[in-house]
Amino acid sequence: MIRVLQLPGTIAQTDGRMSVIMNIYRKIDRTKVQFDFLGTGIQGATYQEEIENLGGNVFIVPESKLTFFSVRRAISNVLDTCKYDFVHYHAISLWGSTIDIAKRRGIQVIVHSHSNRYTLGNGLVKTLRNKIFTANIFLYANKFVAVSTDSGKALFHKRNFECIPNVIDFSKFSYSESARSDIRKRYGLTEKNRVIGHVGRFSPEKNHSFMIETFSKIWEKDHNFRLMLIGDGPLLVNVKHQIKKLKLEKAVILVGAKSDVTRFYSVFDLFWLPSIFEGLPTVGLEAQAAGVPLIVSNQVTKDLQINPISYLPIDGKDSQIEWVNKSFTACWHRNIDFEKKLVASKYFFPRVLKQWMSLYMAV
Repeated sequence: MIRVLQLPGTIAQTDGRMSVIMNIYRKIDRTKVQFDFLGTGIQGATYQEEIENLGGNVFIVPESKLTFFSVRRAISNVLDTCKYDFVHYHAISLWGSTIDIAKRRGIQVIVHSHSNRYTLGNGLVKTLRNKIFTANIFLYANKFVAVSTDSGKALFHKRNFECIPNVIDFSKFSYSESARSDIRKRYGLTEKNRVIGHVGRFSPEKNHSFMIETFSKIWEKDHNFRLMLIGDGPLLVNVKHQIKKLKLEKAVILVGAKSDVTRFYSVFDLFWLPSIFEGLPTVGLEAQAAGVPLIVSNQVTKDLQINPISYLPIDGKDSQIEWVNKSFTACWHRNIDFEKKLVASKYFFPRVLKQWMSLYMAV
């Protein structure tokens, strides 16, 4: 059996990279390939129990003890204890500073890009830090993988890489009339209410402030619209202040983090994704699986598109007007041909699963 040590950064259920890995891990042939995980421990729900039930081991460095030296010591200890054929590093994090240890032990290193920028937060310091963490990949990586063309070019520059898109269990996101009815009733919504939805962590790259300000212009024209935001994160308090300042308390629905988020896509009539940057946002795939029309930032990769998507700029007042106008004129009918398009696309699960298997063995 081939054993792979995954370095996702964290095993938190709210982490996008982990959700991508877990979608594969649940379906991969674990009689041939088995995953273990080394990452940062955090408060909140994690995948540890599920990983262990699937036969994997989990090794954790507490967040309070996370340093350059602690992660290097941790991977050394794990590699001393277990034998691995591959270390699969999901850039960008402090764990990138450990891959030389694996390479010097004769273990093959795979580097996997999930973002089209070095910065996963704000600021020059974080950008420089992440570039330092990533610098050694060109010395120690055996294979380069990216979730999209943009994320590959951003991290690997002119080096060759394999593009393996994020994949989800699309069947879970199929439209449900009962979910639409139940959840709309729960939040006091009628069929007259047009619901613009967004699913994502309240963090800088998701651009919630742009959403709120843009939606305020829609609300001025039509009080039947609602903006439903699902998620949690460090900028939630800021968003609440902005909602109050713009007097949108009756118009914006803050749902919080939800374990049954799959059902909410049936509630949405339109999906907004005004991200400042993304690798390949799985929420965009989920919305398409539910047949929801999308308006997406032009900073998001075109690789996302299975159904037709409207790509719009996100810079300034003129951009907000474009989002408002497109939202009023958007097609409000669900796309029912998604399954046929999916089978023919690069996102077809069996096709992507085969690509993952081929990273570790000839298939």
